[in-house]
Amino acid sequence: MPKAYLYNQEHYFTEEVNCPIDPLESELQGHDIYIQPADSTFLKPLEAKEGFKIKFDIENDEWFYEEEKKEKEPAPYVPTELDNL
Repeated sequence: MPKAYLYNQEHYFTEEVNCPIDPLESELQGHDIYIQPADSTFLKPLEAKEGFKIKFDIENDEWFYEEEKKEKEPAPYVPTELDNL
């Protein structure tokens, strides 16, 4: 059974799924025909890599790594004169 690799609206890899069989088309053609889910590709994604997201480039039909944005840590709280009242 073929696998499809789903991606979200932003094209980031979400999960691997088995493709379902199209019963009507399979009967017409005399062999199994599989349905490719929306927002998916048959191209296997890259291996997970720490600090990176896996994104699909639809135009070039390829996966690539995109570095995850690191959130800035908030500055430490500095007490004011009002805190001492």
